[in-house]
Amino acid sequence: MRITGIRMFQVDLPLHEGSYKWSGGNSVSVFDSTVVAVDTDAGITGWGEVCPLGPAYLPAYARGARTGIAELAPQLLGVDPLALGLLNERMDRAMRGHPYVKSAIDMACWDLLGKASGLPVATLMGGHVGDDFALYRAISQDTPDAMRMRTDKGFTLIELLIVLSLISILAAMAVVQYRNGVRHAQESVLRTDLFRMRDAIDQYYADKNKYPSSLDTLVSDGYMRKVPEDPLTHTTDSWQTVPAEPDPSNPTAEPGIYDVKSGAEGTALDGSNYVDW
Repeated sequence: MRITGIRMFQVDLPLHEGSYKWSGGNSVSVFDSTVVAVDTDAGITGWGEVCPLGPAYLPAYARGARTGIAELAPQLLGVDPLALGLLNERMDRAMRGHPYVKSAIDMACWDLLGKASGLPVATLMGGHVGDDFALYRAISQDTPDAMRMRTDKGFTLIELLIVLSLISILAAMAVVQYRNGVRHAQESVLRTDLFRMRDAIDQYYADKNKYPSSLDTLVSDGYMRKVPEDPLTHTTDSWQTVPAEPDPSNPTAEPGIYDVKSGAEGTALDGSNYVDW
């Protein structure tokens, strides 16, 4: 599955109570929300949203979100939206910081993963507990009596902080587990590709008593259908070929290649380096 387009929609969300006020004379009466649609070549669309509480509340604002998404969108075309770890790495390389900008795209890709797998996102992130949960409700700054009337039912700040801390820990654990699962699948594909290419090189040598000049030679001579894409670098150009020893009886002959390795940087889940595979 590949991303074919990213669309944005601006939506005004008026407050039920008219306005929300906080210190410093700040207030907001309408939330400026941005809904994001991530379209794919599979005909599935994922939906996400970012709705900052005005530029004076947190380091995030609605027009900044839309400007940032417009900046990121062209650089995400053709990317696999289900590879969420790689997708977020691509966004981080393309734009430093601004996590609120990336959150709507990330949310839409989680939606795509749920639709593609037929599972709720809650299940993909570790499962949900219970049938419902309490919502957080902030109280607008007002007169003491008016604010007191709104605190008959609710939670203390300490209770909210404890719950939010637990949710953050569980979400972080789920994300790590998911990313490790994706990486394990990529490593399995890489090991299979390396085995098949090495087997093709051995068959070529057994048939022709010489090594192929390149991986493309294996394709043109019918030993492979095509050069596979490295699942970690997502390109066919990163394979590192190892040249064979020159033939002493024919020093002018091209030695060819007798092995191939991944050109991916980094360390595998087992602690080994990909370049050593």
